[in-house]
Amino acid sequence: MERFWFIGWGWFGAGVIFLVTIILAFLLAARRRPLYGSLLSILALLLACFLWARGMVVCDFVQVGTGWIDSPNIRAGWNISFTSARGGFRLELEHTHNLTTPAGRTPSKGPVIGWSTGGALAYPTVGNPIFDHLGFSIATFSEPDAPDRATFAHDWQLVTPAWSLIPVSLILPFLHWRRHVLIPKYRRKHALCINCGYSRQSLSSDRACPECGKVPTTLASSAPLSKTTALSTS
Repeated sequence: MERFWFIGWGWFGAGVIFLVTIILAFLLAARRRPLYGSLLSILALLLACFLWARGMVVCDFVQVGTGWIDSPNIRAGWNISFTSARGGFRLELEHTHNLTTPAGRTPSKGPVIGWSTGGALAYPTVGNPIFDHLGFSIATFSEPDAPDRATFAHDWQLVTPAWSLIPVSLILPFLHWRRHVLIPKYRRKHALCINCGYSRQSLSSDRACPECGKVPTTLASSAPLSKTTALSTS
C-alpha cells in the first residue's frame, strides 16, 4: 500500500503552524499542570507500544518533505522520514540541494506527505554508522544523489529500538507520582511541612511553617503528640 500526496504551500504552511501551536499548547499546559504532561507521555507510550507490535508484522514508512525550493543559483529541499519495522524505529533527516541552472530544472511539485507499507520487514539499519551498539545507531554522511553529480544529499539518520521509548515516556508520570504521592506521604509520616519539608515536630499543629508560611491542613491528625499533650490526656 502506498499513499503519497503533493500539497500546496498554503496548506503545508497552515499544517506546520497548526502543529507548532498544538505542541506549544501542550508544553505550556504541562508546565502549569504537570498532570497534562504525564497524560501526554502515557499517550506516547501507548503509541510506541502500538508501533512496536505493528512493526512485527508490517513495515511502515512515513515521509514529509518540502519539495524543491527554487532560487536563481540553487534549489534545495528538506525531507523527514520515519520507518517502523521489527521492533525498531529509524528517523532520517535529509537536505538535498541541486546546482542545475533554472533552464534545466524540472518543475517542482511542492511539498509532499506520504505513507507506505510493505517494505523490507527487518530491523532498520543505517549506512556507515558512527555509533552502533545495543540496537542504537547514528549515521551522518554526504554524497551525490544523482549520476550527473549536480545533486547532493546530506543525511542524518538515527535508529533506536522501540523499547527505548518506554522508559523515556515514563519519566514525566514518575515525576508527577513522586511529587504528588511519594513526597507528601513521606513528609506526613515524619511530621514535616508538606510544602517545603521543614521539620514541624516542635510546632503546634495549627501554626504556620516558619520556613514557607504554609498553614497545615492535614498534619494535625498525623503529627506525633507532644509530651505535654500526652500527660494532659492521660
